[in-house]
Amino acid sequence: MRSSKSAVASGLLLTWVMLACGAPTVEVPRADGVKPLLVASTPAAMPRDPATIDSASVAGDVLTLHLTHGGGCRTHTFALHTSGVFLESYPVQVPAQLSHDGAGDPCRALVHHVEHFDLKPLRELYRKSYGAGGELALQVRAPGEGGTTTTVRYVMP
Repeated sequence: MRSSKSAVASGLLLTWVMLACGAPTVEVPRADGVKPLLVASTPAAMPRDPATIDSASVAGDVLTLHLTHGGGCRTHTFALHTSGVFLESYPVQVPAQLSHDGAGDPCRALVHHVEHFDLKPLRELYRKSYGAGGELALQVRAPGEGGTTTTVRYVMP
């Protein structure tokens, strides 16, 4: 019994240390498949397989990206990263980087894909800096060399 309590305590301590040291968090989608926006993540460490953002829209706190990428044989994963630093303008701008891991997919089919991201962490950061409500120009950069930037308006209640 004592050893299981020790293991639990060690696990909790390790989790606390990882969070306190700023270790990357694991991306866990909501039950509806909406992925979290990763704030203060390290852009140099993320995969940058090419993808194109065909369109972007925001409904409530959810960003929807319509994407095109090559592949078709393996599961591709996407994440959205931001430093959380606001650029002073009107409206306030915030850059974000889409990451794409194609898992070394050797296939060459043109795949159309939709991803959804939860922007609530960005809304909370905005409220801490500017107060309730407002508007952001979210600048999402596509992954890959020469990835273009798509700007989408995010109006917060």
